[in-house]
Amino acid sequence: MARKGVSICGLEKQYEGLHRVYLQLAAREQEIREGMDDARPGPCTMINGVDFAAALSPLPRSMPLKTDSDANRFAMLVWKMLDACESGSVGGDACRMEDVIFAAADDAKEEGHSFSPRRFEHLLGLTLALSNHGVESWLQRGDPHNVRVIFKSLGDGWKPLLSPGASSQKEKVLAAGVSTELHQFAIEACEALQRQLASDREGKISFNFIAKPRAPRQPREPKATPAVPAATIIDAAVSEQEARELRAFAAHLSEQVRRTPHSEKGAAATALELHRGSAAGGALVRALGLGKDLRKVELSGAQLLTLLPALPKTVHPVAIRSWSKVVCMQGTRPNIYAWAGFMSVALTLVAASGALKLKVTSRVVGCGIPSYVGGEDAFDDYLTASGSTEFNAWKKRKRDEEMGLHVAKFRAALAARTHL
Repeated sequence: MARKGVSICGLEKQYEGLHRVYLQLAAREQEIREGMDDARPGPCTMINGVDFAAALSPLPRSMPLKTDSDANRFAMLVWKMLDACESGSVGGDACRMEDVIFAAADDAKEEGHSFSPRRFEHLLGLTLALSNHGVESWLQRGDPHNVRVIFKSLGDGWKPLLSPGASSQKEKVLAAGVSTELHQFAIEACEALQRQLASDREGKISFNFIAKPRAPRQPREPKATPAVPAATIIDAAVSEQEARELRAFAAHLSEQVRRTPHSEKGAAATALELHRGSAAGGALVRALGLGKDLRKVELSGAQLLTLLPALPKTVHPVAIRSWSKVVCMQGTRPNIYAWAGFMSVALTLVAASGALKLKVTSRVVGCGIPSYVGGEDAFDDYLTASGSTEFNAWKKRKRDEEMGLHVAKFRAALAARTHL
């Protein structure tokens, strides 16, 4: 006698992947029954206690999902196949469930074009099956990579169908025949699965099904960089005590830069700190206009030298990590001199503590004895090199000149020895 109502018996034959997995589950069921002398002829519609021939329970009329819809029938097929995978062995259940889920995901994507109602309903059916069954064994013992792949693939399939925006296919889906109520029902089903994964897996599995539009980036405010001071800070209205402390601070800054390890390949940073309550700190804060509306300024090397004329143009000899070429007489100890120039300085006023923090950036601009190779005059050429290309060309030219002087001196000494 034929059973009344909607049935999914034989529905798996419409799907290549699910049909293959269904036959594997049926074969396993037959082997178990043969071992129990309970083999039954004909197609296997009862697997592990799950009756695939039973009529589906009718859904409430208030639901946008109908009992005979593709979404409901596909959901019940996947759900029952997941039930049929359960045997009490968590590891074995996880393997069988993974086969069902991957087959269902592949079959759902093969249904119709990207915005067809059939694909929409099959994605909805897979989402409902995963949410209602829970697939706990698979989440516990399945391959974590495969778990992430499935939920990412499912989320990527939903994003163009559910997300608002110009690039979304939401309007095409609605125009193709998916009702607004069913569309909203799909969003709620995805949200339920998302909450379930977040609560059960402690947020370790992400399921993102809607592409949220990003807020436009706000343009950054340009950094406040004052012009080169017209007069030096010493020439400004400062007391005699402030002038003395500023000269002492300039000497201290130069000494700290001298002790900072430098390299010919990059810039070096030196950090210092003053208090705005000190004479030197207060004079700097007033000269640069630091306060509530301006907390940070950056000065170039030229601006720093103009602001504090007590600073030398170059600092020498500075600590240097290595040098590529050293020329000296055999048996003598080489003396390596390097000097650095100021690239920039950043001054930040910390409102809470009243501290004035300075970050001085310096760079090696030459080597050798300063008075022998040109000293501070060499730094004037360096200041004119505004770009890195010009600076590198200048540095190579200076290095060749310095090396030429050393080689000439070496050859002269060697010639003198030869004539003796």
